[in-house]
Amino acid sequence: MINSSDKIKKQQIVPDRQIEISNEIHLELLDQCHKSTLFQTVVKNRYFINDACDWANHFTDESSSKQFINYFKHRESQGKQFCYAIIQENKLIGCVSIILTKGQGEIGYWLDKDMNGRGYVTQSANALINLGFAKYNCKEIILKCQQVNLKSSNVALRLGFKFNKTFEETLNVNGKDWVIDEYILTEDQFINQNQHKQQSKSTSE
Repeated sequence: MINSSDKIKKQQIVPDRQIEISNEIHLELLDQCHKSTLFQTVVKNRYFINDACDWANHFTDESSSKQFINYFKHRESQGKQFCYAIIQENKLIGCVSIILTKGQGEIGYWLDKDMNGRGYVTQSANALINLGFAKYNCKEIILKCQQVNLKSSNVALRLGFKFNKTFEETLNVNGKDWVIDEYILTEDQFINQNQHKQQSKSTSE
């Protein structure tokens, strides 16, 4: 006889602990082993990160990193969000995450400013999008970004997202009001895109 707790365990999503991306980077499920390099990278990029969110202001020492990681480990244990460290040469250079809510995923990320322009965000987000549809039961995945952040909107478009809406209310971050756009990728769009890629690959071969 299977009790209710056994059913819950079977339904619980178990995230991959490591995801290979390329010869240059891979993803590791964020854990306390990343505490030191997380702190160093956040402090280095504090003002850069503050343009989009205010949590970097709370990083005053390595204990701040521990609290930050504990927050995501708690959400991970609930199956609500999986946050990954983007690793290059054994050092954390950013994070990428997926929030899971009733069939919907939401991609979020930040990256060391010196690593921009190398495709790391696009590649890392793409890995979680694939998992979102294949393993996390997502029917759609969204990505939100500041309207003025053309780099992030271009990431969304490169990944096949379509513009969905502009939020009426602005988001206040560190005293600045930002207009936020939302991009969306449905499961059907994702499947069609992959089929098109496979057909193009077969044709080229």
